[in-house]
Parts: sequence; structure tokens; C-alpha cells
Amino acid sequence: MKNISLFKLSVAVSLLLLLGSSSSVLAQQENKLFFGVGYNITQPLNNTFTDKTGLYGGHVEAEYYIDKTYSVGLNVSWNTLLKYIPTKTYALQYEAGDITTDMYNSVYNMAYTLFGRYHFKQSDRFQPFVGLALGAQNTEFAEYYSIYQDRQTAWGFIARPEIGTVISISKNNKTNLITGLDYFYSTNANKFIDIKNIQGFEFKVGIQFNLEKRY
Repeated sequence: MKNISLFKLSVAVSLLLLLGSSSSVLAQQENKLFFGVGYNITQPLNNTFTDKTGLYGGHVEAEYYIDKTYSVGLNVSWNTLLKYIPTKTYALQYEAGDITTDMYNSVYNMAYTLFGRYHFKQSDRFQPFVGLALGAQNTEFAEYYSIYQDRQTAWGFIARPEIGTVISISKNNKTNLITGLDYFYSTNANKFIDIKNIQGFEFKVGIQFNLEKRY
């Protein structure tokens, strides 16, 4: 399993904190800018290379409320899709001979998106929404077998419509739980393993914190 790149994650967090530092300029009322972190579960749809549910995923995001109905933001998310293949014999690609081993297929995605959300009529605690995220995704395709590994990377465009609910868990609405379900489509492709694009569903749950200092 590929670990999250510390450099990529550091860049993402720095961008989100930079956005947060400008909250006093952007907003003149409370509870407009939130920072969120969460956990993602991914179900791929259209390939047999990694067709198992992915339990290794997460996201960070910043969300700015234009008003009580509309919000925009920046999201950085990642997931790893794995598939175990029992022992069998393979022909070596770059050396003479064969190898008998088990194998792991891996697809590691990291997406950088801008999103907009429409929030329906609010209650005191629940705020359902629909949204759309658009951006770029970097994907690493890998095969691990014995001491060998094959890797290829690709960039692509990603679109992610979503539905979800924000649930207030504090009296002043400065801390929220957020749950959502999205469908994603990215153009990342790999002709060697016959992947033309990446599609799937993603369930996410997280927590949001208001970034504005109000007393």
C-alpha cells in the first residue's frame, strides 16, 4: 500500500490554512469559513484490476459560505484501492523466465478539486446539500509481485457530484459533522492494464471547525 506523500499533504494543508488566514477579509459575519477533515470509503465501478472496496481514504477541505444557501471550497482527497491475487505463474516482462508468486494490484488516487454546494432550508441542527466538485487527479497504478513491481502514473480530469448533510454539534454552530455520498468520474487511464477511466462511489464522514475568531 502506498503511503500518502508528505509533500503533497503538506502543500494541501498549507493551501487550506492560507485560505483560512484570509477569513477576516472575506467574511463580515460569523460561521462563514470552515476547515474539515474526514475519512472516505471508496467503491470502484468499472475495472477488474482493483474491484474491491477501498477502506484507505481521507480528505481535507476548506468551505466558505457565501450565504446560508451557497458555499464554495477546496477539497484534497486520497484513496488506495487494493486487490489480492493468489499465487500463480507469470512470465517476466524484462528478464527471461517465469516467476511463481502471489500479487497485489494497487490504484492510488489523489484529487485536487474546487467545489460548490447548494444547501437546502436549514433546521437548527441539520442542513442537507447537493454539490459538484471539479478538478485534477493524479493516479498511480502498481503491481507488486515477489521482489518486483511495475508502476505507471497519470494525471486526469475528475468530476464529482455529491449529496450530503451537515449536522451541527455545538450550540454556536462552530463545529459540525458532515456526511456525504458522491459519484466520481476521472479520465485517468492506463492502456497496459486496460483502464480507460476511473469511476466509483465514495462515502465520506468528517468534522468541520469554524476558522473565524469571534468573541
